[in-house]
Amino acid sequence: MPLRTRVAAALVLLYAQPVSRIVRLTLDDVTDDETTVTVQLGDPPSPLPEPVADLMRAYIQSRQHLPYASSRSSEAVSEPLIRSSR
Repeated sequence: MPLRTRVAAALVLLYAQPVSRIVRLTLDDVTDDETTVTVQLGDPPSPLPEPVADLMRAYIQSRQHLPYASSRSSEAVSEPLIRSSR
């Protein structure tokens, strides 16, 4: 199963969010302070448990190798976190 699908499924299952909400997340909605990964689903941000945090880190790292997400510039940050496969 693709990493993006695993991350999206984990967020849906952990936080009971509809898929339509998950696909609207951007890279700016994810914070990793080297100890905790949080996702801005509301206020306060929701911490990810360690197995899911590792998935999220791996997914974000894999996106940094894509041409449209090569940096954390404001343009890259506005990119959707989970891109459609269409």
